[in-house]
Parts: sequence; C-alpha cells; structure tokens
Amino acid sequence: MENRLLITRNINPTLKQQFAARLEQIEQMYIDWFKKRPAMYDQDKHDSLMYHIFSEQYGNTFSFIFWKYSELPETIRRECIKAFKEIFEDQAA
Repeated sequence: MENRLLITRNINPTLKQQFAARLEQIEQMYIDWFKKRPAMYDQDKHDSLMYHIFSEQYGNTFSFIFWKYSELPETIRRECIKAFKEIFEDQAA
C-alpha cells in the first residue's frame, strides 16, 4: 500500500478528539501485534500505533501519514485510513 498523505480542512477539536479515540480503539483491536514488538522507549511496555503515524495541524489544515519506515500491517493501515475518512468525511485528499 502506498503511503499517501491524507489532508482535511474540516478540522475542529471535536473531530480531532474523535480521531485520536478511534486510533486508540484500532491499537486495542490489534494489541497482540503491538505487544509482540519491542517498545521504542524504556518507559513503554510495547510498541504503539503512535510510533507509526504522524499528524499535525497547520492553521485550518490537518494532515495524517504513516512514517516511511513503519512496519504496520496493511490491515492496521487500512483501519486508520478508514477512520480518517469516516471522521473527516470526504475532506480526505
């Protein structure tokens, strides 16, 4: 799967919170995969979805992408993209 930048201008704090909560749900759905991987930092018990993604807000634009060297399986990537599109609707580019 290509690593495509997703962008929305349909941004507000509520939508960002919904997206963050959805990403947490996705991590919990695939927690076994994350637990099998080493933690990036000593204080963590295992890998986390947050170490595979990058998102930022610049003005009224919010963007989301996977890190270039992320080893996330396609199933998890698809879930994240689906969440982005469902929450920010047709604003994804």
